[in-house]
Amino acid sequence: MNASDIRVYLRDSTIQKANTKGTVTFALANVNNGDARFVQMTVEPSNDYEILSKSNYFYIGDMSADDTESQEIEVFVKDTSKDKIIFPVKIEYKDPDETKYTKNVDVELRLYNANELKLFGFEKPSNMLYISIVLLVVLIVLIFWYRRRKAKK
Repeated sequence: MNASDIRVYLRDSTIQKANTKGTVTFALANVNNGDARFVQMTVEPSNDYEILSKSNYFYIGDMSADDTESQEIEVFVKDTSKDKIIFPVKIEYKDPDETKYTKNVDVELRLYNANELKLFGFEKPSNMLYISIVLLVVLIVLIFWYRRRKAKK
């Protein structure tokens, strides 16, 4: 009988930068022919983030061969200069022969700096420069109009 092999990867995230709250979705895949039973996932704590979800533990249950499951957690990524955050994830499960497996996997979340966020379209460039120029032009026109009006009186 083939043993099950559970892999963990990042499926989705609403977090693109440090000092941000959002959700991270982990996916588990059973990539071998064997079934996995009593699958459990724990997202371990880290100094780089705070887990805001009520629990960092998830009971998945049984996973058939070639099956996937997802779990979502809410986290706050702390202020950091790092360009990635590592989520240490522990997976525990049994195969049909009751052999217990424990895997520790580091799941990586890429963080972007301000320039990269604008370059990749995650954030729109600031319009403050354009707004400032328009306000300055309007102010100059009003000053000239006021002086001209005052000079005619």
